Amino acid sequence: MTKPIYLIIMKKILLTSVILSILTACTTLPPLSTPSGKPEITIVKEKKEAAENQLINKMISFNYSLENQTPHSITFSRSLSGWEATATLIGIGNSYSSNPMRHAQFSFITINDKCRIILSRYWATCENVGGRTGSMEVTNKSFLHGFQNDLENIKSRL
Repeated sequence: MTKPIYLIIMKKILLTSVILSILTACTTLPPLSTPSGKPEITIVKEKKEAAENQLINKMISFNYSLENQTPHSITFSRSLSGWEATATLIGIGNSYSSNPMRHAQFSFITINDKCRIILSRYWATCENVGGRTGSMEVTNKSFLHGFQNDLENIKSRL
């Protein structure tokens, strides 16, 4: 007697799910090993302006817009689309929400002759019904490790 086709399919789906779960659990990224636990670099104070300009160019190349700039911080934002927008709306919005946005704020902390550049905040927002803004911090380690790599690249080019 042969097994029904749905049992064979269910076994394959279950086996695939178990294998993917094991592989995913084994490949998680470690936390960042920086003093703040966030993406950051430390440079000499004299190179702050050059690092700032490279950071702006890098973020613009990732479709971010410069939202705000002060001597101690820079904030960028970009509109989300596709799976990023869908995932964000599931987390903080609904089908009536505005197009979600992703924001990144970098802080510049100068102490003596050194300047620390830190991704101090990385979050997503959307406007919900009634004008209320939904917001959530983005804590995805792959994004944070990507920012750390970008900051290290900026530091190496100074």
